[in-house]
Amino acid sequence: MALLKIVVLAASAASPQSPVAVIEEVTGGPAGVQPMDYVATGQVIELGQQDTVVIGYLRSCWHETITGGAITVGTVQSEVRGGRVERSRTPCDGGHMLLTAQLANASAGSAFRAAPMGAPPRPAFTLYGMSPVVEVSPSGTLVIERIDQPGERHEIALTADRLERGAFLDLARLGVELSPGGIYRAKAGAQQMVFQIDPSATSGQAPLIGRLIRLQPAANAAPAAAPRSPVAVIEDVTGGPAGVQPMDYVATGQVIELGQQDTVVIGYLRSCWHETVTGGAITVGTVQSEVRGGRIERSRTPCDGGQMLLTAQFADTSAGAAFRAAPIGRPPRPEFTLYGLSPVVEVSPSGTLVIERIDQAGERHEIALTADRLERGAFLDLARLGVELSPGGIYRAKAGARQMVFQIDPNASPGHAPLIGRLMRLQPAG
Repeated sequence: MALLKIVVLAASAASPQSPVAVIEEVTGGPAGVQPMDYVATGQVIELGQQDTVVIGYLRSCWHETITGGAITVGTVQSEVRGGRVERSRTPCDGGHMLLTAQLANASAGSAFRAAPMGAPPRPAFTLYGMSPVVEVSPSGTLVIERIDQPGERHEIALTADRLERGAFLDLARLGVELSPGGIYRAKAGAQQMVFQIDPSATSGQAPLIGRLIRLQPAANAAPAAAPRSPVAVIEDVTGGPAGVQPMDYVATGQVIELGQQDTVVIGYLRSCWHETVTGGAITVGTVQSEVRGGRIERSRTPCDGGQMLLTAQFADTSAGAAFRAAPIGRPPRPEFTLYGLSPVVEVSPSGTLVIERIDQAGERHEIALTADRLERGAFLDLARLGVELSPGGIYRAKAGARQMVFQIDPNASPGHAPLIGRLMRLQPAG
């Protein structure tokens, strides 16, 4: 029997909670690696001469079939020594699926993008197979319900005979297909996510990286957001509250003490609540504030800040670039939507910011990142410079090695619209 062994390089390998790829298929009778295994950067897989593994990279969407040799798992693709590799790009949105799962772990199990009042939640990621593979805890019931139009609902008991490796439910094996273009909510226990099926999704057992959902809590997931994972931003301050300024990010559990005449405006990046608080003590929550002894005015404003934060985190782990793969010959698809015509861009204070429209030619803005233009040394407000982008346009913003693709909502507001609807983090998290 040919020997295949897997070696973890302890100094550099990521934890199982931060996988970069998944083993889709194994042939040759190997020991130590199985289909549905997640693998991390720096991990080494040694193959016998006749052994073959199929690896799908969740962020870069490379799909590799490797026979023989030694594989070193990379960030975006494998390095193969002494073996043969066939590599192709397949449609996937696995990077955002993973980040959505991380957000759910830090947000009491729920992850979806806020939508205008009365509209269904917007999808956090896209699947490219009509029959998802759902990673779940092995008990209870999985419910998948279409939310953009009524009439489609699937309830599946999570019994041992249906779960591969005790955790993976393949809807293709059950003959369940979702509708191309549909928006769905998947829920199992306290975990839920909202996703979309691509209009051109493939039926049957399409590549795993294009149809995988992690609906199972990651082991040892941190329950609270750290300061580098903000839940809200201070938009405005009046009076003299201590320790808080406009453009400060705040995290769950943080307490802000206000004098009787002090006022702060807080925008929640994921829930899109916009709060004006006067006096009292504020405890920052996950989706809104708790206020004791003060007055609060609260309203919902259009924003996509949760997805913007996820995109910034994705860029932090992907050499600065964050955009979603698109069919050959078409521009990248936008990662998030802004609801103001004049974005506020968080950048490093050097070089040049370039914002270029990519869905049609002819619009390009180059702005030198000089100290006199940056608020708090990091925030460039295009409204202050009189720069407005086009409603409905798709743009690439680039500063140094960092770049993101975003869309301006067709009904975006001009001028100084609420910060949470026009903020973009193009600076590495500190």
